Amino acid sequence: MPSPFWALHAARRPLLRGRVRIAAALRQFFDLSPLWLKGATAAAAVAFCVLVGLVVFRSNNNPVPSSTGAVYTEQDVNRLVKEALAQQQNTPAPKVETPRELEVNVKPSKPESKKSRASSTQFAKSQRPLSKAEREQLAAELRLLSTDDDAPLHLIGDRINQ
Repeated sequence: MPSPFWALHAARRPLLRGRVRIAAALRQFFDLSPLWLKGATAAAAVAFCVLVGLVVFRSNNNPVPSSTGAVYTEQDVNRLVKEALAQQQNTPAPKVETPRELEVNVKPSKPESKKSRASSTQFAKSQRPLSKAEREQLAAELRLLSTDDDAPLHLIGDRINQ
């Protein structure tokens, strides 16, 4: 019959194997990694340790001193509230006009006449697309003309509008 020591050792064996595997994997990773990655890892580990040290040693153990001059008892609070309510009741409240009391004069707008609508649609119908010369003139006036590099281009729109 095996002794309890061996039973305990056998129970811990998978845990030890896992730790050995992790250590072997890390060792192999750093064996294959370039020098700059090793240095960056070391710098990150040092920075992490410094930050943990700062958190531990600089923890705020100093209690905040309470101001003794601003301590109110429940009786003081009740007295102050009653005084404030009495002041509000003594002062007259300003009168606020409701929307019902206001007179609103709205002038009815004249509907647009049919003639004005018809003339605007006729104007739109009578417009034709700009010719090439008109487009060039408009572009020159708006200073949209580019260099002469685009002159040899044959645009599809030029053929349609001719």
